[in-house]
Amino acid sequence: METGLSGSTFAELFESLTHNPWGSAGSWIPRTVVAVGGGGKTASLFALASFYADRGKGVVFTTTTQVRDPRREKEQRRFDRVVVDPPLAAPAYLTTSDFPDKDIRFGFDAPVPGTITVLASQELIEDKKLTGLHPSWIPSLKEKCDILLVEADGSRGLPIKAPADHEPMVPPDADAVLGVVGLDCLGQPMDERRVHRPELFGPLTGCLPGQAIELSHIRSLVIHPQGLFKGSPPTALRILILNKADLGNWKGSSQFLRDLEVLRSIDSLSGVILCSLKEDWAFIL
Repeated sequence: METGLSGSTFAELFESLTHNPWGSAGSWIPRTVVAVGGGGKTASLFALASFYADRGKGVVFTTTTQVRDPRREKEQRRFDRVVVDPPLAAPAYLTTSDFPDKDIRFGFDAPVPGTITVLASQELIEDKKLTGLHPSWIPSLKEKCDILLVEADGSRGLPIKAPADHEPMVPPDADAVLGVVGLDCLGQPMDERRVHRPELFGPLTGCLPGQAIELSHIRSLVIHPQGLFKGSPPTALRILILNKADLGNWKGSSQFLRDLEVLRSIDSLSGVILCSLKEDWAFIL
């Protein structure tokens, strides 16, 4: 895998990795993109939302957990509307079987080309958050938009995490799964201040409590069946996103780039993107 050009944006490099990845005839883009892992999931998906909306796609951003309400965030994210549709909280099969005589449908029209719709089932006003939908709605929702972006995991804003039994809630028909890790965890002691669910992270990665987190631990998290990409469909592209590359003393270090070979060499990955979502630059490892 050759290193991509610096100066590209995250979304541009995502497209280069996922556009017609098998070299078949015709054109293919992932219509359902899911983000899991540590901090940076929302930023990565909104970057893709803007990228595809600029190219005339009707985009829907949603979650199978909870996300901060973009209308109440200090950081301005691009979106055109927020739709809250309470029936989406229940499994689709329960909703349709419990109300067989009712016309069950989404409470919004398909997004206009070039726009971004944020879809939720509940608004948590005091928490400034939105609750998402049940994963069983994803196949139907996929038919109403060009690009569906799903945040399927929570990390309390921490850079790295290990999933609990109920996490992540990845839709079974996801086309691409972004596994996000914040590089600001490197060199930091493994504890609850840096790691979401450290009691699970340790056994998965071999990192002891208080031990400095290393690239080898990230590798273990990526390749473990119960790790970063847990529950990802076998047909989905798996892309590792190393965010916050603008932080730390490794920035611009040629030795650090060589050390990243332990991640670049993972066979199950379709690609590795080293990036700063905050500064909007990236390159492919």
